[in-house]
Amino acid sequence: MVTYSQSTPRVAPVPSVAILPSDARIQFTDYAGTLTRSVASARIVRPISDGRGFEYANPGARARISVTLASAGVVSPTIAYTGLITQNDTYADQGVILVNGAVVDTFNCPSPHDGIVHPTGTIAPEIPLTAGSHLVEVVYPYCASVDLLNFRIPVTATAAAPAARPGPLYTPSGDSITHGFYTDNSYNGWASMLGRLRSARTANIGYGSRVCTASDGTVAGATGCDFATYLIGFNDYYAQVPLATFKAAHQAYQTNFRAAAVAAGRPNAKLVVITPLFSTFSVGNSSIPLSSYRQAIRDAVTAVGDANVQLVEGLAPGMPSSAADLLDGIHPNNAGAVKVATVLDGQIA
Repeated sequence: MVTYSQSTPRVAPVPSVAILPSDARIQFTDYAGTLTRSVASARIVRPISDGRGFEYANPGARARISVTLASAGVVSPTIAYTGLITQNDTYADQGVILVNGAVVDTFNCPSPHDGIVHPTGTIAPEIPLTAGSHLVEVVYPYCASVDLLNFRIPVTATAAAPAARPGPLYTPSGDSITHGFYTDNSYNGWASMLGRLRSARTANIGYGSRVCTASDGTVAGATGCDFATYLIGFNDYYAQVPLATFKAAHQAYQTNFRAAAVAAGRPNAKLVVITPLFSTFSVGNSSIPLSSYRQAIRDAVTAVGDANVQLVEGLAPGMPSSAADLLDGIHPNNAGAVKVATVLDGQIA
């Protein structure tokens, strides 16, 4: 593991040259939404604007470049934390550096979070590499907005666009449990892990605090994914949404997903519907238990009758089943995330 000071970030040693974000040799993958590139920065904005700024969070998105070094040297991506997320009580700024597909380092915003606003700052982690060709990837954090400013490489090195990421496209959809809260970073979230287990590119559209929303099915299907997951229901339980309303919204999500998938040229895209996971959290004075939302999802799947929709139980054997699997009684910790990804990988047809 490479170590360096996050509070006093360094830059790649001179002589070096900057590959700017408008350069086609930098490839952006594993995201859904709009990518805007210029010589100054590259920014990804996800397709749902939720009033919390989570469209600027891009869990698991990747900026990638292939670099060939004549001798050992340092490659350094410059990453700007932009502070665009307005949900101030949620923050997770850790990103990951991959070299040739392996984790070699993590990075964080150089400015601390004060609990009021998301901080800004620029960091340039140094990645020492041996002579030869290497694929360098920056994996974005799940709850901090970042722009890529450049990749700096030695002047004696050459850069090229990487080979396209292989495999199917996977779109995780849902609330904060899909978004990534509260694992260490997006790479350790269950959705990212499931994507790796399925050798898939992953375009995460999970949004913290999301309730079942019919139009989200359109967004998911429009990504052109080969398969998607939809894990929803806890926030509906928290808000005590009427069961009939919830069931109707879930049915509409499924039908909207199928219509959008057909329009995107993926008529047989698999939609894996997951009932809410185990939780130790209880809503005070609630008249509708979480189990009723699980049943409403089962009923919605039956009512729609889509042959390409698969139901997976959030309480299935091997899923998180105790407080030890959860960080706060709701969200899987790292160990719980492994359980979710492993069970889903084994059950998805």
